[in-house]
Amino acid sequence: MILLSSTPVAVRIPGSVQQIADILGDWREEIVTYTSGELRIYSTVIPAADRRVCLMQDPLYRNDVTHRSMGYAHYPMTSYYLGVGSD
Repeated sequence: MILLSSTPVAVRIPGSVQQIADILGDWREEIVTYTSGELRIYSTVIPAADRRVCLMQDPLYRNDVTHRSMGYAHYPMTSYYLGVGSD
């Protein structure tokens, strides 16, 4: 497990980013990279303060993740609001 500091994540992650999505099913997104023959998954070690549904259960989010994996350069979004006060 690699612990990241407060500098921007894109600056510190080696390799090319292949995917940014909720692949582990905890509603928080992970970063998948490829470098030197290694496939790496970056996640967080900070426990979630609340429980939410896995983002991949949202059809719009799942569709956006699929499009990104086919080469369309955009980040996935949900069909509902995830910000402050959305409990």
